[in-house]
Amino acid sequence: MKISLQTSRAFTLIEIITVLSIFVILFTIGTYAFINTGNRQRLNTAVDSITFKLEEMKANAISGKGNTNFGVKFNANSYVSFSGASFSTSGPNNVTYPVSGNFTLSNTIPGPDDAIIFARITGTPNTTGDITLTDSKDPTHPATITIGSLGDISVVK
Repeated sequence: MKISLQTSRAFTLIEIITVLSIFVILFTIGTYAFINTGNRQRLNTAVDSITFKLEEMKANAISGKGNTNFGVKFNANSYVSFSGASFSTSGPNNVTYPVSGNFTLSNTIPGPDDAIIFARITGTPNTTGDITLTDSKDPTHPATITIGSLGDISVVK
């Protein structure tokens, strides 16, 4: 009489649970990375928009456009481009740009107006300072725009 031992070719419960656990962990990491990438992209877009507006106002001042100075005023959730020697809330050339999303602006610009004004022809700013853009969903990774004494504009993301 011959006795044959049959071996099972199925997965054990422990093996299935282990594989499923690995999939869940990888899915969680991937989802978190995807969400953070979207938040960083929105922050980068907002910083690029502000930087572009600063560069544009500086270029307008250097070119002597309108024979006047140009500047940008910063509020908590928006910024305003303007022309003239100082910011006026009723300025005819004021254009307000909202900062979209959950971002807040803060700055170290001295003075009551929170404005950077670029001088006509030279493009030098009236003051130096930092503008910080923070995402309320991820406040640990703010972006900072720095305006130097010669009008140089740099960004740290």
